[in-house]
Amino acid sequence: MDIKLGSEGVVLEKGKLKITSSRGESLAQRLTIRLRTHFGSWFLNTQYGIDYFKRVFEKTIPKTSIDALFQAEINRDVRVAKILDFHSDIVQNTYKMRFKVKAKDGTVSDQVSLTATPSGISVNF
Repeated sequence: MDIKLGSEGVVLEKGKLKITSSRGESLAQRLTIRLRTHFGSWFLNTQYGIDYFKRVFEKTIPKTSIDALFQAEINRDVRVAKILDFHSDIVQNTYKMRFKVKAKDGTVSDQVSLTATPSGISVNF
């Protein structure tokens, strides 16, 4: 279990830290953090995250390449054994995807959904 994170940071309930409710939720939260991180922005590992500006929002990049980028980043996580379900769509300038993974210990993640537009990235589970 991990400390639960919300859109504004650490989640508190009645003044106490809230903990993720399952290993699947913990794995989904871990992947959410990875996908919210812009490539090169984390000073401890500048190779971590997604290069949204050059590899996602560039108009000439085909959907198959964007899908491959996200799948490769998901598979880079040391706990991920394989992607069980992956679906994506591009409508106008909006890329949407959802996925579930299986961890090496057999845990199945909660479903993670990502919406990426030039004005922002939203990742939820």
